Amino acid sequence: FKINMRNVLNTFTSFLTNSNTAARTYTLPDKDGIVSMLSDLPLITSLTSLTSINGGQIAGMRNVILNGDMRIDQRNTGAALAVNNTGRFGVDRWLSTAVGTGASATVQRVGDAPDGFGYSLSYTNGTGRALASTDEYYIYQPVEFDNVRHFAYGSSAPKTVTLSFYVKSSVAGVYSGFVRSSVGAGYRSYVYEYTVNVANTWELKKIVVPGDSVAISAASNATGIGVLFDMGSGSTTVGVLGWQSGNVYRTSGSVNISATTGAVFKVTGVQLELSTTATTFEQRSYGLELALCQRYYQTGSLSMRFYATGGGQLHDANYAPIVTMRATPTVVVETGAVGNLSAFFVQGITSAGAFRGSVAAAGVGDTYKLEAAVTRASEL
Repeated sequence: FKINMRNVLNTFTSFLTNSNTAARTYTLPDKDGIVSMLSDLPLITSLTSLTSINGGQIAGMRNVILNGDMRIDQRNTGAALAVNNTGRFGVDRWLSTAVGTGASATVQRVGDAPDGFGYSLSYTNGTGRALASTDEYYIYQPVEFDNVRHFAYGSSAPKTVTLSFYVKSSVAGVYSGFVRSSVGAGYRSYVYEYTVNVANTWELKKIVVPGDSVAISAASNATGIGVLFDMGSGSTTVGVLGWQSGNVYRTSGSVNISATTGAVFKVTGVQLELSTTATTFEQRSYGLELALCQRYYQTGSLSMRFYATGGGQLHDANYAPIVTMRATPTVVVETGAVGNLSAFFVQGITSAGAFRGSVAAAGVGDTYKLEAAVTRASEL
């Protein structure tokens, strides 16, 4: 049979057709708007290959990577940062380094990004050089165990996860990196490869990572999983594709941009999710993403002022964190504007990130410490 409805053009449009000649019963909405359909319509029990809904993400917080779109940059606000023989955060949650004799590189949040993104993290190599065995050039993010516990590594059914990201590099070729799990005092590394097909062109990459048979062994708020993009590291970091014991970054023969003076590697839209296929990048609000990053690093300021009746007199104030931090942070308070001040103390730092500030007067009079920048750091 066929049911037709008259539309605004006063023509009939078929909207429900049953090609089966057997009898079927369809109950249309009653006066209360309730629809009952008694038929052999299929019952959907699972959607195993669904990658998006209306072109967007399927559900909130699928992505365990924080600041995957490189928006949040509390430390540098887009300024270039040298990472010569040290690890530093070019943007929030992403640690970059260039370690080795004569190694040099800069990282920076830049506005060059694929459609739908506003920023990427740019890693620019300094002077090209041959690698020593222990050299390390990479971009890396650690993820708390509590945020990846559902991967069920070491269980009878460890879960497959998928890493996806956009990459643009001045050097084409086969690159490598890892998804690494913490196992007690050591590591298990899943080494992957991907190909930059065309230089200086944004390309989407998807890496399917099978679940590991070895359980993650870490405290709830310690590193459970790490994701690394290798820029060219020494022979002590070379391994094979797939899961293996040890701290392994790359495959032999993968691209080493540290050999090329001024080589540029950019990445954004990084997503790691429990899924057998990559889904559309999870777009979270700026406020939510900032708060998630502030669990590990946050900035603020403090001001204290009182009238002292004698030298050495103290004035205290308590300062709560913006959000609860991962663990007891390192607190740094800059000088700010001061008057009649003999000393300043930070005391009683809690695991949540609260602390007590104390100013000591140099003598009688107006005593203050104003607009002093405060940072709290509790990185993994």
